[in-house]
Formats: sequence, C-alpha cells, structure tokens
Amino acid sequence: MGRGRSSLGLVAAACAALLAVCPPATSAAKKHPTGPGLRVRGVSASQHDILKQGWIGVQLGARNHGSLVRVFGSFRPKGRHAVPIVATQVRELKIRRRHWRLVKLRLTSSGRSALTGCVKGNIVVTVAAIKRRGGTPGHRLRRARPLHRDPKRCTGEAGGGGKSGGGGSGNYGGGSGGGSTRKPPPVSFNPQNPDRCDWIDGADCLFPWPNDHFTTSDPTTDTKRRLNLNLLSMPRNVEGKPIDPTPFNRNDGFSPGSLIVTKVPGLETKAAFQKSGIVPIDDMGQAFRPDQPVVVIDTKTLTRQLAWAELDANPKSPADVTLIIRPGRNLTEGRRYIVALRNLKDANGKTLQPSTGFRLYRDGNPTQNAAVEARRPHFESIFQTLAEAGINRSDLYRAWDFTVASEKNLTERMLHIRDDA
Repeated sequence: MGRGRSSLGLVAAACAALLAVCPPATSAAKKHPTGPGLRVRGVSASQHDILKQGWIGVQLGARNHGSLVRVFGSFRPKGRHAVPIVATQVRELKIRRRHWRLVKLRLTSSGRSALTGCVKGNIVVTVAAIKRRGGTPGHRLRRARPLHRDPKRCTGEAGGGGKSGGGGSGNYGGGSGGGSTRKPPPVSFNPQNPDRCDWIDGADCLFPWPNDHFTTSDPTTDTKRRLNLNLLSMPRNVEGKPIDPTPFNRNDGFSPGSLIVTKVPGLETKAAFQKSGIVPIDDMGQAFRPDQPVVVIDTKTLTRQLAWAELDANPKSPADVTLIIRPGRNLTEGRRYIVALRNLKDANGKTLQPSTGFRLYRDGNPTQNAAVEARRPHFESIFQTLAEAGINRSDLYRAWDFTVASEKNLTERMLHIRDDA
C-alpha cells in the first residue's frame, strides 16, 4: 500500500496528539422526549412476499399526537450472539394521531442477500420520533416477527421466474418469480497485512485514523479498550526507522481533539469538495444538515457532532491528498464515535464508489477470508447504529468507529506529576 510523505506526517501528528492532555468536554446531550406514543403493527414476515415485492411492510400509528418518525427494517438471524443486519432503506415520514399508515421499506442489496436462501430469524422494525429530518432520535420502539420461510428456498425449487418476471439471474435475482434460492457465493478478497492494517482504506496501513481496528480489548481500562499499534505499521523517519508505538499503546483510546484522516480517491480538488457539499470551516452549521456527507456520531446519544472538513493542502501530488475531518469541539472522554462518509462526488459530480474492502461489508457480500469475515458482525453493528441515526447503509462510501480515551487516562500522569511535586 502506497503512502506519501504528507500522509505519514498526518499519521505521526495524529499519533502525537494521543499524548496530549485535553480539557474535558462540557457539553452533554439532552434527553429527547418520547412524545407521540408510537404504535407498530402488521410487520410483514413472509420471506416469499418480501423478496418478490422488494420491501418490508409495516403499519405505524400514534396515540397522542402526530409526529415525524424514522423507521427501518432489519433481519436478525437465529443465534444467541447474532447481530441484526440492516435490510432496508431508512425512511423519515409523518404520521397522524390515531391514523394507521402503511409504510413500505425498500430492501437494500445487503437485505436481499441476508434474506435469500433457507434462513431462520426475525424481521425487526425499528421506529423513533424525531424533531427534524436527520435529527437525533427519541426512544426507539422495536417490533419483531419470526420470518415465515419459503419452503421452496429450503428445497431448492424456487427461482426461475414467474409469469411476469425473469426470475433469479445473478446473485440477488431480478424477476418477480422470486430470484435466486441461494446466497451469493463467497468472493476472493485477501488484504495485505490483515493482522495490523485496515483494508477499508488502502492508501495507508493506519488509515482511516483514528480507528478502533487499531485497539484491543482490555477489561482493566475505563473504556475496556487499549491501543494496539504494531511497530511495522508506524510512520518512519528519513532513515526508515519506525516510531516506537509503546507510549501510544498505554492509552485506552484516542485524543478528544484528534484530527480524523482518510484517503478518498477522486476527492482531491476544491471542485470535488464543493460538489460533495462537505461542511467547510467557514460554515460549520452545515454539519447538521440532513444530507451532510461527512458526519461524526456519538454512539451513546446518536447525536451528530460539530465537525468540519478540509483537503490536505500540503501534498504536491493529488495522489497524496487526504480528507481531514476536525471536531468543532473536543469529543467526550470515554465515548465511542462513528465516522460516516456518504454520497461523495468527484469534480464532475459523479458519485464515488467505495473501496472493495468496505463495499464487501456494506453490500453484504461474503468472502473466503477469515480475517475479513471476523469483522463483519462489528460492521453490521455500525450500520445498525447509523440507521438509527438516519444514515442509509446503501449511501455509505466508508464508515468506521473509534473510542476516545477516558478522563483518567488523559489526566492521571499529569496529576501524578502535580501531586508528586
């Protein structure tokens, strides 16, 4: 994987920020009122009908007053530790008091893949009131129904097309006859250095940064995580010697004010930045625009964070230009955040396609690689959180998460120096 000198500088600067002590964040999210008394009924659960129609149906109502709501459907496979798979587009719509509204939730390619074949599990519909489009959801109401399996999908007799359709051509089918009876076959994808690099951004081993992929579980820390940077992945000096990761690996998370860095091929010019509509430094209010393509979300409160972005102005070659996202205020200690990039454009306004390493997760395409598949449940949990926050899975260019270091981790060494003086 190639890396430019500027990219190395950014990684080194971001690593250095881990050692900085930042003041605690003072803002706290306000609890969103539950409001209208939402009601859910009539969740469609027929595998045959869902795949034939291409949507999951549900009826929504409100006891107290009308409301703007956010709703989406998931498939939760059978199994004690199974992670729900976001299977539909997210919709935001108005419902009236004491009036049932039929809502059709269109399947995504990942949803169709999850529901194809002889599968067991539940259809789960999640709905929440929101004050504005793209806003923070209130109390989430979930309704689940067991999937009524199509017997033909367990005997291999489905597909082939019905009276009005061409049946199952390709991985996901295409006609009203029901499509393919089997899940798409695993694809061959073998990333370099999967034990220490993240393959969703191939520009640099440590991209995107910061990133919980570079941490490990540690029950002794306040965040239950600890950095786990590999010496071979670290930036190198002019003599080719890598930075020693030992001081960084003492931390239980990343700096609250750390810059966020990733490489987006095709997003290297001011024209592409403007075509994408990315929030700039001189108009940070755009961070809360419903269709803002660059968002940072608190996974505990599901609130968007004030943030702005820019293109690195230092590289001379476009190949080395990275996207830098900066928090508008320090993030909260000990919290986990998700960075989501969606609907990004090039200088001509053409939608940029995600890397293979990320698309495999977004679109639900299985692989033959054990390391890649081991991360799939975690990405499914990210997609679930993003859907609850109003971010459509199918719109994503890239998404990942990171944990901010705890207050104890950020202050204990300085406090020890003070107290020992």
